[in-house]
Amino acid sequence: MFLVWFGPTVQVTVSDPDMIREILSSKSELYEKKEGHHLIKRLEGDGLLSLNGEKWGHHRKTITPIFHMENLKLLVPMVVQSVSEMVEKWGRSRSGEIEIEVCEWFQRLTEDVIMRTVFGSCYEDDDGKAIFRLQAQQMVLAAQALRIISLPAYR
Repeated sequence: MFLVWFGPTVQVTVSDPDMIREILSSKSELYEKKEGHHLIKRLEGDGLLSLNGEKWGHHRKTITPIFHMENLKLLVPMVVQSVSEMVEKWGRSRSGEIEIEVCEWFQRLTEDVIMRTVFGSCYEDDDGKAIFRLQAQQMVLAAQALRIISLPAYR
């Protein structure tokens, strides 16, 4: 847990999984979520981290079934396939000892698992690469927009 200052306003940021679970599930009404700057809200949209009250409850009920163990177990074969293909590529790249930059590989693995489980195709397809390339561009544009937004006392 740590504090983040937005101009004269302080916010507590929680990173402990148990505390996050408590906040998002059993005691959400005890924790106040401040409205962000309207331009930032337009960039981020509405989600569990920004919603309150009935809207939060509706979103929470909508996504909860996805994370039930029975549903997550259905995704295991797709994750195994992605990991197997990644390890196979490592073996084909060189013989004997190999040195791997895991950050790039795990990024690609994450994208491949998302593509298989959500969209039913693999990352190597043109659509998969395009989706994540567009997402990366969106993140760059959002970061640029956030630098342009003038928030009183932000600096």
